[in-house]
Formats: sequence, structure tokens, C-alpha cells
Amino acid sequence: MKINKILISVLLILSCLFFVGCKKQSDPLADLFWHLTELNGNPVVAVAGREPNLTFQKEKSTVAGSGGVNRFSGQYTSGKNKALSFSPLAATQMAGLPQAMETEDGFFKALAQTQKYELPEAGRLNLLDAYGNIIAVLEAVTYQ
Repeated sequence: MKINKILISVLLILSCLFFVGCKKQSDPLADLFWHLTELNGNPVVAVAGREPNLTFQKEKSTVAGSGGVNRFSGQYTSGKNKALSFSPLAATQMAGLPQAMETEDGFFKALAQTQKYELPEAGRLNLLDAYGNIIAVLEAVTYQ
């Protein structure tokens, strides 16, 4: 009788440990609104009140946002060692102010060149190219 209680207790503890280990890993990029603050070492300023931004949606591995003029969407892949890449993005084709179009073009190029990411501090996302250079910096916007 005493052995049965011990055996049941051990099995209960092991099953609890198993289910805790099955917990899904959270994606630190997902479900946050990221706005572009720096592109190739230069600060980014919103033109006409529109700022480049993106949002990652982990469930579907999709990314969507704005280049500052045009909306875009596509797929992303994140992996070991903070690997990150984007599929070719689909975007609307509207014209905008020259400064906004230049920033948008640079942002889209940075997304295409992204190979890794780093989170040097809470709420800051650095996108890195194949050489480890920071090509874009984004900050998370939190709503209260």
C-alpha cells in the first residue's frame, strides 16, 4: 500500500515535469508593434506623420507593416542563434514624398538583407545583415 502511494507520487511528479517541459517557447518579436528609428546608422523621422513599422505574428509566421508610404506583408522565418529572414514582401504601389519614398526603399532593402536579429535591451530590435552589421533599429511601442 505504501509502495503504491510512493509510485503514484513519483508518476504524478514526472507527468507534471513533462507538461512543464512541453510549454511553447515565446517569440520575443511577436505581437509587438515595432517602429523604425534608425536605418543604416541614420535616424528615421516620420514624414507627414507616417512612420515605417512592422508587426510579427508568430502563429502564421507573418509580418506586416508600413514602409512609411506603402503597406506590406509577407512571411518571416526565425531560428536558432537569432536567425531571421523575410520572404519577398508584397506591398502596395502608392507614390509619396521623396524623403518618405527614400526611407521606405531603404527599409525594404534592409528587410531583404536581414540575416539575424539582436535585442540589446528591452523594447529595442536590431536587424543585422550577413556580416553582422546593424542595418536597422526598431523600437517596440507599448499601449497603456
